[in-house]
Amino acid sequence: MKNLIFITLAASLFLFSCEKNDSMDDDVIIGSMAPQVYWELGSSTVQSGDSVPFSAQYYTTGESPLDHLEVWYNVSEQKSKTVSCSWVSSFTYSYTSTTTEEKRIDQKVSSYSHNENYWLASLRAYTFNAKFPTSNTLSAVSWSYPETFDSTKMVKYFGKDYMQHFKDSLYTLMKPVDFQSMF
Repeated sequence: MKNLIFITLAASLFLFSCEKNDSMDDDVIIGSMAPQVYWELGSSTVQSGDSVPFSAQYYTTGESPLDHLEVWYNVSEQKSKTVSCSWVSSFTYSYTSTTTEEKRIDQKVSSYSHNENYWLASLRAYTFNAKFPTSNTLSAVSWSYPETFDSTKMVKYFGKDYMQHFKDSLYTLMKPVDFQSMF
C-alpha cells in the first residue's frame, strides 16, 4: 500500500511538471496573449499642459507583430481643503476635507510607432523613452494665507456650509483664554 501511494504521488508530480501537459496553462489562459508593458513616469506630478517624460519596456509572446503603442489616461481632480485658526493659543485647530472626482474617462492621448531597433537583448524587451502631453484645461487652484478675508470667495471655494461647520467645531473646543485672546 505504501509503494502504491508513493508511485501515485510521483506520477501526479510528473504530470503537473510536464510542459506539454500543463493543464494550468491550458485551462487558465483564454484568448490571445497581450503584450507585456512596464513603464516608469519621469514625474508623478506635472503642471497642466506640460508633457510627462516616461521610459517603457515591452515585449510580446503572441503571434501578431507589434504595430504601435498608445498612452491612455483619465483625469481625476483631487481637492484637499484645510482651514485653520491661528488665534487660539490653548490648542491647534484645523478642519480638512479631501474629495476626488473623475473629470474625464480614459482616452487615448498619444501613439508611438513600434520599431525593431528598440530591442535590447540584455533585457529581452523593447525599450524607448518618450513624452506624452497632459490636459491644459485643468489647472491647480491655490488660496493660501489671504491678506484680506473674502467671504464670497470662501463660499465659492469651500461650499456654503463649510464656514459654519468650522465655527461650530472650533467654538466647542475653545477655552476662556482663547476667547480673551480673540477679543
